[in-house]
Amino acid sequence: MPSAAKRELIKNRQEWVCSECGCKIYNLDCILTGLRVDEIMRLVNMMREQAFTNHVCFSLSEKLDVCFARE
Repeated sequence: MPSAAKRELIKNRQEWVCSECGCKIYNLDCILTGLRVDEIMRLVNMMREQAFTNHVCFSLSEKLDVCFARE
């Protein structure tokens, strides 16, 4: 029985993507004014991880349906 591969958040050039479906993971919008650089980096990383955790992978057919529905 093949083992199920665990999806991961991977960096591809300047973007973060899901290793399973290739979907780009964007940071949630928030106000980061008045924070130190280390605080901003910690919050951005935390938000990206949260967005990835909430992400649901699409199958190839579902991705095609979504892409063609946008056109």
